[in-house]
Amino acid sequence: MTVEPFHVSDRYFFILTGLVIVATAGFVVWSYPYLPAHLPIHVTLVGRVDGWSNSPLMIFLPLVLQLLLTGLISWTYRHPQYVHLPHRLQVRSLPQPLPGQLIRIARHLVAVVNVLAVLILADLTEAMMVTGLGLRDHLGTPVMFLMVGFLLLVIGAYTLWINRLLVRPSMTTSS
Repeated sequence: MTVEPFHVSDRYFFILTGLVIVATAGFVVWSYPYLPAHLPIHVTLVGRVDGWSNSPLMIFLPLVLQLLLTGLISWTYRHPQYVHLPHRLQVRSLPQPLPGQLIRIARHLVAVVNVLAVLILADLTEAMMVTGLGLRDHLGTPVMFLMVGFLLLVIGAYTLWINRLLVRPSMTTSS
């Protein structure tokens, strides 16, 4: 009896990304009328606000970044042939089935990174709004640091996975 490896379809990652963007937009639209004239835009390493914006429209910037990032990542996901790899790595010259595996892993990485990046921007939006509304006196940086750390771990894990699959043509020896 063979056990199938656990696999989550990339479609679910894009659905989750869309839900996070919709939730962020809903939160921004709901709380926008209650926002003060000054919103926090920068914090120290301990989470204390040390920079303020005079424009309440600044709250839409992370939402716009979420939309742009998702649009670019979706385009990259649908058109992997336009992604440039290092000069030493020529996917076409790799033995079969490695090129297909590499593209599948890279596409999965792109979908996962998209979700994590959108979550980080959603946390930034929430922190700006809650601090601006006076419900908290600092931005929740530990959560953001944890998410950025998790993002780096995911990228590192996928990089190791891809490196294990790769056979670099310049490193092969013929005897």
